[in-house]
Amino acid sequence: MAKVGVRALTFHPHTPQFDVPDAKATAVVKRTASRRLPILFDSYSPFDANQPGKYVRLVMDVPDARFILAHAHGPRFPDLLVIEILS
Repeated sequence: MAKVGVRALTFHPHTPQFDVPDAKATAVVKRTASRRLPILFDSYSPFDANQPGKYVRLVMDVPDARFILAHAHGPRFPDLLVIEILS
């Protein structure tokens, strides 16, 4: 996709109902990071209380990725501090 001018990828995990730490999603994130493209996640799901921790794990697994976390965990916004501390 980078070859045809794509400048970022956007993921909406709650819409197609994939889990953030899914191996296939992680592979796509790694490949996107290797092309230095930013990855935007719609990072708020009222249906998955563990989602903030899943993003922490993803950031730790793919530290070279440039993440944009839209909606920043909704009312759990302070959970983003963990990502800052660990990265």
